[in-house]
Amino acid sequence: MNTRTRSDVGRIYYESKRTKVFQASWIEKLKLDMQNRQVNIGVLVTESLPKEINRVGQIEGIWICRFQDINSLVLVLRESLIQISRAVLVNQNKGDKMNLLYAYLTGPEFRMQIESMVEGFVQMKADLEREQRAMGKKEKNRLKKSFLMQIIFTALFAALPVVLFRK
Repeated sequence: MNTRTRSDVGRIYYESKRTKVFQASWIEKLKLDMQNRQVNIGVLVTESLPKEINRVGQIEGIWICRFQDINSLVLVLRESLIQISRAVLVNQNKGDKMNLLYAYLTGPEFRMQIESMVEGFVQMKADLEREQRAMGKKEKNRLKKSFLMQIIFTALFAALPVVLFRK
C-alpha cells in the first residue's frame, strides 16, 4: 500500500470465499500465503462467518468479514497501517537524531543565533526606553504650554468685563 508521500507503508492481503459453510482451514492457508508474500495484515471475506463473529472480527490475527462490510474494514485497516508506518518512521534513528540535536544546541551556530536574538531584544528595549523618556519630556513641555495658555485665556476673559464695563 502506498500513500501520497510514502511508498510501501504496509501490505494487506485479501482472500474471498463464496461458500455456505465457514472452514477454519482457510485461516491457516491465509497465514501461510501472508508469510510467503511478506504481508502485514490478512483479511478473509466470506459469505459464511464463523460462529464467534457477527459481522467483523479477528481470529488468530486474521480479519474476517462479510462482503458488505469489506469497505468499512478496508478504511480502518488502511488508516491503521498509515499510523503505524508514521510511528515507525518517527522512531527510526531516534538516537542519531537526539545526538544531532544535542550537537546543534550546544554548538557555536546556535549560540550565535541566540546571542543575536538577545542583542536585538536588548537594543529594542533600550530604544523604547529612550523614546519613552523623550516623549516624557515632550509631554511635560506640552503640559507647561497648556497651563500657560489657560492662564492667558483666564486673564483675557477676566479683562473683558473690565474693558467692556469701564466708565
